[in-house]
Amino acid sequence: MADIAPFDEHTIKGAVDKDRLMLATLLITILTCANPSFCPSAAELRTALLQRRADEIATALAAKGVEDPGGIFTGRPRPITRWSDMQCDQPRGDEPRTLRCHVTVHYGSRRQRVTASLVRDGSGWSVIDETTIFTG
Repeated sequence: MADIAPFDEHTIKGAVDKDRLMLATLLITILTCANPSFCPSAAELRTALLQRRADEIATALAAKGVEDPGGIFTGRPRPITRWSDMQCDQPRGDEPRTLRCHVTVHYGSRRQRVTASLVRDGSGWSVIDETTIFTG
C-alpha cells in the first residue's frame, strides 16, 4: 500500500487559494462578457491591442520612409501599465463572428477608453476596428 502524505495547513491553504482564484476568474469572465463562451481573456485582449498598435506604428514608419527614403525612423508602442473596466458585448452572428469590447487602458498616468471590434481566427484574437478616447 502506498504511503499517503498527510494534509498540512499549507497544502489545504494552497488548494483553497487555487479554488478562490478559479472562482474569481470565472466570476470576472461572467461579469465582463455577455457571452463567456466566446470572449477573449484580459491577456488575449491586451495582446490583440498591442499587436494593433505595433501594426499602426509599422504603417506610419513605412509612410515616413516613402516621404524621406534616406531618413531613419523609430517607434514603439507605449507600455500598458494597467487595465480596468473591461466589458464585452454579445458577439455578432455573422461570419466570422466579431465581438465588440470596451476597456480602459492605462499608460502610466494617462488613460484611454478603447472600444475595439475583434475577430477570432486560428492564431487568436485580432483587432479589426478600434475607437480610442483619451480620458486623461
